[in-house]
Amino acid sequence: MVTNIRDPFSFADITTGGSPNVRSPLTFAGSLTGGQPDLRAALVLAEPITGGNPKIRANYLFAEPMTGGNPNLRIALTWIEALIPVPPELPVATLVFPPLSPRNRGWDRTKTPGFNTAVRQSTSGRRSATPFMQYPVWSFELNYPYLPDVDHAVTQARDTDLRTLTGFFKDCKGRGVAFLYQDADDHQAIGAAIATADGVTLQWPFAAQIWGASEPVGQVDLSALASFSSTAVDPATDQITIPGHGFVTAQYPPMFIANTGGALPTPLAASTPYWPIVVDANTIKLATTSANASGGTAIDITAAGAGTDALSKGYAIYDNGTIVNPGSASLTLPNQVVFGSAPTSSHAITADFDFYFVCRFKDDAAEFKQFASKLWDLEKIAFDSEPTG
Repeated sequence: MVTNIRDPFSFADITTGGSPNVRSPLTFAGSLTGGQPDLRAALVLAEPITGGNPKIRANYLFAEPMTGGNPNLRIALTWIEALIPVPPELPVATLVFPPLSPRNRGWDRTKTPGFNTAVRQSTSGRRSATPFMQYPVWSFELNYPYLPDVDHAVTQARDTDLRTLTGFFKDCKGRGVAFLYQDADDHQAIGAAIATADGVTLQWPFAAQIWGASEPVGQVDLSALASFSSTAVDPATDQITIPGHGFVTAQYPPMFIANTGGALPTPLAASTPYWPIVVDANTIKLATTSANASGGTAIDITAAGAGTDALSKGYAIYDNGTIVNPGSASLTLPNQVVFGSAPTSSHAITADFDFYFVCRFKDDAAEFKQFASKLWDLEKIAFDSEPTG
C-alpha cells in the first residue's frame, strides 16, 4: 500500500493523554488501498478524539471509485454526531421520591418502556434496524388531582402533599439531580437470576424480572427500617423490642443490622442478612435464613451489646442455592454484586433484594394549578429511568 500525504497533518493539542484536537486538514492525494480510491477533500476533527464525543465537521469526499470501480461519491459525507459515544456511569442517588398521603399514591399513572433504534429503508422499501439499547428506559407519568394547602379543621394538621412535592422537585433542581423511585409493582426480587458463573467473572449487575423480562435494576434498596438501643435486646429470650415494628415473619428482603456507639448483640454481624420472626406487634427475633424464620428457629443471642442498633433493608446472594458469606460477595452501589473470587463455572448466582429505579425529571418546570381556594392539582409530573445497559 502506497499513501501520499500532500497536505499538512498537525495536532493543535497534546497527542498523548487522550485528547488531541486535529485542527488542520488531513488529505490523502494518493491511493488509500491498493491503488483505489483517492481521497481529495479534507478530513478534520474539531473535537477531542477520546473522551467520548468527537465530531467531524469537515467534508469527507471520495472523487474516485471506492472499490471495484463503483460508485463515484462526489458529494460530501459529513458526521455531525459522536462517532463513539461513551455512556456515563449510572449515578448513585440519595434523594427518594417522597411517599404521600393514601389518596395521593399515584395510582393514576402511566409506565412506558422505550428503546432507541435506528431504522433505514432502502429504495426497494425493505428496512433494516439497529437497536442501540439492550434494556429499556422506563418513562413514568403521575397525576395528582387533589393537593390541598390547608390546615384540617378537626386535626389541626397541615396537609403536606403539595409542599412535599414542590420541595422535592426543587431539591432535584428539575432535571439536574437523579433520584430514586420505588415503583408500586416492581420493587422486589426474590431468587432473582443474576448470572450463570463462568469461573472467571467476578462482577455482575443485580437484575430483576420487570414485566416479563430480566434487566439490571437501577439501585439496590438499603433504606432504614427501625432502630433500638441495646437495652431493648433480651439475651434470655433472644427477643428484641421494637414498638410497632410492622414486620412480617420471614419477610423479604432480609435485613442488615449496624451499630453506633458500642457493639452489636452477640453473635450478630454487620452486612449479614437476617430474617425476622414476629413474636408480637412490638417484639421480634432474628433468624439466619428465611426457612429458619418460617420454622421459628431463632438466633441464640448471648449478649445484648451496647449503644444503638439500626435495622435496614439488606440483600442475600446465593451460589447454587447456598447463601454466600458477606465476606465473599458484596454490593457496590448502585447495582453491582462483586465476588472476591470467581464462583464455580456453571453455578447459578441468584439474590433477594428490593430495588429502586434511578430516575430524572423530564422537564425543569412543574405546573401546579390552583382550581379553588387552597386547593391545587398537578396534572402530570414525568420522569425517565436512567439507562442501565
